[in-house]
Amino acid sequence: QISKYRIERYLSHSGLREKYPCTTKKVRKKVKKEHTKQVKIYHPGEHTQMDTKHQPHILKDGKKCYVFNFVDHASNWSYKRAYSRISPESTIDFVKKLLLICPFKIQRIQTDNGTEYTYKYYKRHADIIKEHPLEKLLEKHEITQKLIPPGKKELQGLVERAHRQDDQELFSRIEPDEIDEFNSYLEEYYIERNKGRRFKKLNWDTPNEWLKNYKTTQRAVEFGHHY
Repeated sequence: QISKYRIERYLSHSGLREKYPCTTKKVRKKVKKEHTKQVKIYHPGEHTQMDTKHQPHILKDGKKCYVFNFVDHASNWSYKRAYSRISPESTIDFVKKLLLICPFKIQRIQTDNGTEYTYKYYKRHADIIKEHPLEKLLEKHEITQKLIPPGKKELQGLVERAHRQDDQELFSRIEPDEIDEFNSYLEEYYIERNKGRRFKKLNWDTPNEWLKNYKTTQRAVEFGHHY
């Protein structure tokens, strides 16, 4: 009897795995996820996620491109915009534009610990207490910023899924030359997504339809309490 480890090692060292990749695919042990609890949010803006993803192959000539992505947990309403730099300044511009068009009051935004969002783990200035520009902006608009624990990207599952859908449905089909052209594609895409994509968790409503029904229900509740 031969252990699985020795079989896997032989397949690698003999070159059989490279020669027959489909039949000798290495089976990886499934890692049990630490965070399995599903979060249920019923009010738009109560909990949202924001993330940035580097897209090195979108623009021609290898021009730098970073896509900021915002998704609301309750309604799945989203907003996207691309920048040539990943920086606090890009984040501030993105959030300001988001606040201008967001159809609901944002109460909390969850982000990772990148320097575009926080200086909490910025080692270069570890001994200097410095407020991040995003903290000031969110405080001004009474929005809470929630940072995920380092290395726990699964807690950003909603926006990570949005990144994957963007790759499959949009980025693989376009060839923009400049960042402005790319943002035109992104704007058209997220508007159509909010207006036309139906989600199971929304009882097959679109984000815009769900938000409209939510506001109607809230007005009815407030009217009933008033009388």
